[in-house]
Amino acid sequence: MRLSLRRGMTTFPLASMSSRVPLTVTHPSIRLMSPQTMTAPARLHAPYLDQCQSALADSNTAPGSMTACIQKIEDACARFGDIWADQSQDQVQASVGAILREAKLGFDHAAFGHEIAGLNDPTSSNLFLPIGQHRADFADVCLDLALLEAWHWAKKRHLLTAAAPETPTGLFILGLGKLGGRDLNFSSDVDVIAFYDKDIFPVHHNAGRSEAAGKILARMGRTLSDPLLPQANGRFVWRVDWRLRPDPSVNPLALSVSAGLDYY
Repeated sequence: MRLSLRRGMTTFPLASMSSRVPLTVTHPSIRLMSPQTMTAPARLHAPYLDQCQSALADSNTAPGSMTACIQKIEDACARFGDIWADQSQDQVQASVGAILREAKLGFDHAAFGHEIAGLNDPTSSNLFLPIGQHRADFADVCLDLALLEAWHWAKKRHLLTAAAPETPTGLFILGLGKLGGRDLNFSSDVDVIAFYDKDIFPVHHNAGRSEAAGKILARMGRTLSDPLLPQANGRFVWRVDWRLRPDPSVNPLALSVSAGLDYY
């Protein structure tokens, strides 16, 4: 099993995982489909595709590439403090959720264009692996942004110390399944587990480490998955599955590193 270790806002490859492939697919047959060239039969038999195109049109958002959608989320992470400095935390969560959902629509629209472009290509089997890798990279940055918003929320709620860094420290997530293997498909959820390092996780003395980590992760999951968030319009970004953690029926969302080492 190959895992993608996420410590704070950084991704580290583990075991035999190769480094990220370039985010630009260079095969000459791949071209992004525009709304004008998308055929009516495809939209008729793929309702979600029709929803993607309609939502992008309603928001006056031009379809972009998979790379552009990933870059959009990375830019939001880099400029997090500047973008939402004057908003309440509930407004920040709603805004982050809206950005993530819009980017997901754009990403799925772009991925569909790449897949359609390869259907008549005899080497099309070579085109789908990069798309799965890009989709995993997109999920990775979505987790980054949602975790960053939850981290700032925790600081304002005094779950973390006043001196806690602006980016997650001492709390990290492991991607399992297709996320860890960087082979997500259209209908995949994201399987994750989380651990905290009790020596560097900056939890306020009045908050337990496991409790604080659990609240941060629960908020992160809601930002990604809750279709009832303001501005969500009934959509989710990713379904987050925590059930692959050790003994999920009895253990909290996040375990200490030492507990994880003992278990495995």
